[in-house]
Amino acid sequence: MALPPSSSPDSPQPIRNLRITFWGVQGSCTAAPTRADVDEYARRIATATLDRALNDIAARVERGEGTPAALRELASPAALESYQRQLGMPQLPTFGGDTTCIEVETSAGDTLLFDMGSGMRAFSRNAVANWREARPRTLHVFLTHEHLDHRRGLPFASVCFERANPFTINMYGTHRTLAALDDRYGIFSKTLGPTVHYDDPLDYRSMSAAFAGTEIRGSEDASARPVAPSSWRVHDLKESIHIGATTVTPFEVYHAATRCLGFHVRQGDATFVFCTDHELRHGEDPADPRQLRSRQAEERLVAHCRNADVGYFDGQYMLAEYKGLQGIGGGAPRRRVDWGHGCMEDVIERARTCQVRRAYIGHHEPERPWAERFKIDTDLRALSHGKSFHIELAKAGTVIDV
Repeated sequence: MALPPSSSPDSPQPIRNLRITFWGVQGSCTAAPTRADVDEYARRIATATLDRALNDIAARVERGEGTPAALRELASPAALESYQRQLGMPQLPTFGGDTTCIEVETSAGDTLLFDMGSGMRAFSRNAVANWREARPRTLHVFLTHEHLDHRRGLPFASVCFERANPFTINMYGTHRTLAALDDRYGIFSKTLGPTVHYDDPLDYRSMSAAFAGTEIRGSEDASARPVAPSSWRVHDLKESIHIGATTVTPFEVYHAATRCLGFHVRQGDATFVFCTDHELRHGEDPADPRQLRSRQAEERLVAHCRNADVGYFDGQYMLAEYKGLQGIGGGAPRRRVDWGHGCMEDVIERARTCQVRRAYIGHHEPERPWAERFKIDTDLRALSHGKSFHIELAKAGTVIDV
């Protein structure tokens, strides 16, 4: 039976096809603002506020209202806050925060989650507080790979511990991703192995959620592991996954030595491409097997991106930083070929070539200062002005309806 269209508390309109929420967009590790970041943010707010105030005072003087007594009255404690509210305050973007976690709600009432970075904690808090009782408590979690920054949020997610009305959490990922989760928590096999409690003092016995795993297996995996483990199901990489009326198509990307997946989501006439931790390799030898693998992965990604409504892409570096010609945040230059992360210039070219209507660059470099991110974001928006595609830096808290 189809469920009624869902809507979030802050966005009361029904979901037409997909509602995408960014809960974590930071790369590699969580990143809090430094003192220098806070000072620069405050300086820009103060400068913009002074500009508004001085222009307003000049206009009052021109109208004959700017007498010393009037200005002193305006600056009194009783009037100052009201005056500030009247002037308003510029809205500057915030960056940093939690690692990768993207929620996709569908018009049929299904909830899909892409990666379980530390942003899963905030997602879970919101989900538990606002989950409509008419909806089954089922989450469909699509995991790109096993690295810690993309699965770190699980033990902090309240959806795992709701005992009165527990959740069912269906997880899709590579063999190593599911194995890493099972090794640490025993959530699929219900056994306690030697690495349980290495990362966290929790295991499946602490959690009330029912976990089910589906390994997304390619041809290379099948030859390496012909027998399916009893702890989870196996799904062929070539086949799409259907969640109600929503189709999720997995595909392989290039994350250096680590097998990693991207996902193409379609609901109705809306499409969303989620592709983090993909590197379009810029090595010196075009015949290098790693270069060929990367180029093939890029071709797959481009095929999925054509005319997409929304794309989320890894752009941790600028090309000069990636090649080791330029440092980040005052640090020494360091070559980053085969680190498994993308360049912003490649995302721009991909969005332009594929005509991605809204492209968001995520997996931000932790060492990049706020002021530099702000400039990049401003430049990206200027680049997009008047074009048929739009590019900006991803920001936690962004909600997109398509």
